[in-house]
Amino acid sequence: MRSTVLLLVAFLVGVSAFGQTAETGAIAGRVLEGKTPVAGVTVDARSAALPGVRSGVTDRDGSFRFALLPPGQYAVTATLSGFGSVLQRNITVGLGKTVTMDMRLQASVSQ
Repeated sequence: MRSTVLLLVAFLVGVSAFGQTAETGAIAGRVLEGKTPVAGVTVDARSAALPGVRSGVTDRDGSFRFALLPPGQYAVTATLSGFGSVLQRNITVGLGKTVTMDMRLQASVSQ
């Protein structure tokens, strides 16, 4: 009897987790300078569908990922000292979908 109850609880938790994933989407991508990945870039995702801002930092491969995002229109910004900021708007996140994108940084010109 106890094992049946544990199995039922495990099943319900799994179904609940699946439902949460299916009701959200994701944005994933890389930040590059030319063809070279850039690590340490701060990437922010903003949307009217998202309370606050989702922020992350690129890894050594220049990769970032924002999971469990509510569906909607997003703006994603990449910033790193010594480079100009990059903004991409109108990124549509749909249910159960992952939007993939590359962002290209350019070195800032200083005088």
